[in-house]
Amino acid sequence: MLIARQHACNIYMVNCCSAFVWLRPSVWKSLFGSSSVGAFAVAMRTLNLLQLMAVAFWLWTSRKSGLCFDARHIDIGNFVLGLMMLALGQSLVHSAFAEAGFDGLYYGAKLNGSHHRKEEESEDASGGGVAMQFKPHYVGTVLTVWAGVVVLLPQLPHNAWFVAALWSLLYAITSATEETFP
Repeated sequence: MLIARQHACNIYMVNCCSAFVWLRPSVWKSLFGSSSVGAFAVAMRTLNLLQLMAVAFWLWTSRKSGLCFDARHIDIGNFVLGLMMLALGQSLVHSAFAEAGFDGLYYGAKLNGSHHRKEEESEDASGGGVAMQFKPHYVGTVLTVWAGVVVLLPQLPHNAWFVAALWSLLYAITSATEETFP
């Protein structure tokens, strides 16, 4: 039970840290000063690695064969679909980084004192409010997660879809937090 809680904690930490920095940038700036953006980037990369390790450890402990997958059980259609999802997901992540840059993806505007939104706000279909902005780095991350599920689905534990759905939901919540609290 303790191991399961540790895995859940590691999966949530990236999104919790993002929410904390987004909602309380002054606290983060007081801790890291002029290095706030760089510190946030290091924190995100470290937490992403821990998140990936948590999922790998969960797989390792929940399957008799651990992390050894049998290539003979991978459906060619699922493999092609998963590869396409992975390629699209990673291209979205890389294009977002190329477009927004280091400061753009690691909350540079918030942490450097400018609270101005780079994207133009657009009205939703009802004519009121602000529509959710497309966040290619989050969509790309979610596509990457689901690519692995699609390829390995027959060999994954029965609750793998739940882990992938939870991971997707966390990125949707992070995106919504950024939109709701500019």
